[in-house]
Amino acid sequence: MIPQCMDTVPASRDTMGKELFTVQVERDGGYSLPDTCISRNGRNLESRWYKKPSASDRMLSFYSKHPLQQKIGAAIGLIKRVKQLTTTPEVDVRQVVNTKLRINGFPQGLINGLWHKYTQTRTADQGNTQQSTEGDLIYRSITYVPRLTDQIMRILKKEIPNLHLAYKSTNQVRNLHTNMKDKIDPLLDSELVYSIPCECGRVYVGKTKQRLRDRVGQHRRSVNPKNIVIIKKEETALTTHSREHKHEFQFEDVGVLDRCTGNDGKLKFLESMHIYLTKHKNVNKHQDTEGVSTIYTTLLQRVKIRDSPPRDDESFKSCVSGNAPQIGE
Repeated sequence: MIPQCMDTVPASRDTMGKELFTVQVERDGGYSLPDTCISRNGRNLESRWYKKPSASDRMLSFYSKHPLQQKIGAAIGLIKRVKQLTTTPEVDVRQVVNTKLRINGFPQGLINGLWHKYTQTRTADQGNTQQSTEGDLIYRSITYVPRLTDQIMRILKKEIPNLHLAYKSTNQVRNLHTNMKDKIDPLLDSELVYSIPCECGRVYVGKTKQRLRDRVGQHRRSVNPKNIVIIKKEETALTTHSREHKHEFQFEDVGVLDRCTGNDGKLKFLESMHIYLTKHKNVNKHQDTEGVSTIYTTLLQRVKIRDSPPRDDESFKSCVSGNAPQIGE
């Protein structure tokens, strides 16, 4: 008879009768830990995987939307845990694993395959005490997108055998709960990409590490006719457009396009991306997008066409063919 639990008795009390600490003692020749039960067999000790009577046998469901590798990892972890903790001969380890995995929706064929793979791996590891490694292991994380991420991982594993990738989710706790904090005034925010519309319908896209209010104030002063002393080579495209075309920018309608904290390179990249996305209606200089790879520009062009509202055939064809009118035409 394998014991199911142990007794807990107070070992010491203070003068008021309050327990200072307790001692757990064996019952029926056994002692239970959170997931292990140790029992006596003559002069020997045996162990087995143990679960509390109140346990629901629930774990990561096979029907969840988690990555397949994460589900397989949970199943392999259970197999290893139960097998390594169990030394009692009369306990059918495979039956315990099979029952728990079937309750959580794992197919029988997958369970059998993982069981044989694990037992074969254990046998091979016992024969090879020293494992050979190809260089240092590289650990990276990748955002999980169903079907797409699995294909990317297979390609990367072929090219970089010592690469270990971990999935990360785009969902965060802050996306699941209501934000009870007061919203910060965008003008008081910093390290962002912003846009300022012009009366002619075009926009200026820029980035700043200082407060947006301060940066907008600098733009206001740069287009003020009273401030004539401006070094031309340092003036922004906003100032140039305002000076050459005598247009007024609507500074009160400034908008935040993106945010990036603590990474100047990424902030510059985000600015270039937004300049490229609005290249047919912004006043920015063409060299502002010179650092953008052609890989990104091709993808962004496709996304822009897909997400853009319906338009007439002539404009759509000109956009796809790359013959859309450029700024200044």
